Amino acid sequence: MKHPRTHRVTASVSPAPRRGVSKNTRIKTIRFSKPIPHAVELMGHCYRVLLETSNSAIMLVSPESIILGWNRAAETVSGWRADEALGRSYVELCLPVEARESFLTGLARVLQGERIEGT
Repeated sequence: MKHPRTHRVTASVSPAPRRGVSKNTRIKTIRFSKPIPHAVELMGHCYRVLLETSNSAIMLVSPESIILGWNRAAETVSGWRADEALGRSYVELCLPVEARESFLTGLARVLQGERIEGT
């Protein structure tokens, strides 16, 4: 029978942990019966928090130019709410006709691993 996964977290409860360890420093070990999220899940969470809290407009676009992420600052800049933008083509929603070909060419180059001048 497999044992449930447990994780240990050790924390100092000293009133001034950054000043060094003294003889009064106590260490507590806490056991969690539920597993800590995998690194990929944790990174996904970090990206979502960054997307939601950034003051800069952030748009996540798939290789096919489909909008996957759209934060509040992007709403302010573009005038489109996230629920209106998500799942739609970035090229069709946000770019004027004369800029679309250039954008798609640059996107294809980036996807092939090329570096675009000025970046």
